Amino acid sequence: MSKVTSLIRGEHESSAPRSRGCSTFMLSRGQELLVGHNLDEPRQVPGMIVINKRSVSKASCSWHELLTSEELASPRMRWVSKYGSVTFNPIGREFPDGGLNEAGLSIHEMRLTETEYREHDTGSSMFMAQWVQYLLDSFESVEQVLGSASQIVLDGWGWHFFVSDRQGGCAIVEFLAGKPVIHSGQSVPVHALCNTQYSREMEVLKGYEGFGGNQDIDLGDKNLPRFVHAAHMLGNLQAVAPSSLVDYSFDILRTVERGTTQWSYVIDVPQLKIYFRTSVATTVKHLDLGAFGFSCETPVEVLDIDSGLTGDVSEHFHAYTPEINRQLIIKSFESATSSPDFEEIVGSGCDSVDQLIDRMANYPETTVCG
Repeated sequence: MSKVTSLIRGEHESSAPRSRGCSTFMLSRGQELLVGHNLDEPRQVPGMIVINKRSVSKASCSWHELLTSEELASPRMRWVSKYGSVTFNPIGREFPDGGLNEAGLSIHEMRLTETEYREHDTGSSMFMAQWVQYLLDSFESVEQVLGSASQIVLDGWGWHFFVSDRQGGCAIVEFLAGKPVIHSGQSVPVHALCNTQYSREMEVLKGYEGFGGNQDIDLGDKNLPRFVHAAHMLGNLQAVAPSSLVDYSFDILRTVERGTTQWSYVIDVPQLKIYFRTSVATTVKHLDLGAFGFSCETPVEVLDIDSGLTGDVSEHFHAYTPEINRQLIIKSFESATSSPDFEEIVGSGCDSVDQLIDRMANYPETTVCG
């Protein structure tokens, strides 16, 4: 029995608190457009940054298939990536947590316990992490993403999604009671999302000063809702100097931290630059999408997100290998067993965790250039 298998079968103890700390926001002013994201877990989250290529043929897979190797009756969805992208991947290549494509579309996930995906039917089904990559491969606008939300049956654990594009479009995508629930345009007055249904966040916000209520907003009070802090700071954007917007974005991310933030990144959308730091490598560094070639004739490139580098790290990426991918997935699974969510996600219905790791690690090798 492997270490991973024994851990997943419950031969471990964990006192880590259940975390619901992830946050995403978009700020826009004139030609300036930035997106910020915190990934929060009560444990260290390993990961790699991946340079994904154009013109790569792919086929969908579902979480059910990854868990059991049992193919669903529904047909596989097939596509060829239209856009190159940079993604942040904690559980292996092709299964990102979020990212940005060269057209300026970005998508980021946050845990939502009330998520309920549509039941499988005759349509294509897809692991929800793969859906993030599919969207970045395929689309350039929020409107296109919203069309996909009603066409594809997702499975996996509970996420909702913050989507934005280069034109300043913004939307929230949630799956509740088996149906997609969309907030876009005027129905997203505050461009932020945490780990509560967006409509409920807006109801709570109405009780605070500046949003219809009389409760004070103290940015130093970590007991206040993160969404309230984000909304307040986004509302004060006009007082921020243009040269300080990236720093201000990190200030927002620090303000909404609640002690379990593992990754923070800020995307300068017009410049196609990403600034990031982690709980392990705390110095802010950056990469430039313009420094990478996205032709599938060139190797996929990766970088350990916890690399202790400084400044522009674009030249420090190196060629992807299947072994790098496998080791990341093993490391992530070993780390994840300390999470109280882990048995809920993986323990039920999994025929073999070692086989699950194999299937997740092998999936990228099914993609083909051209």
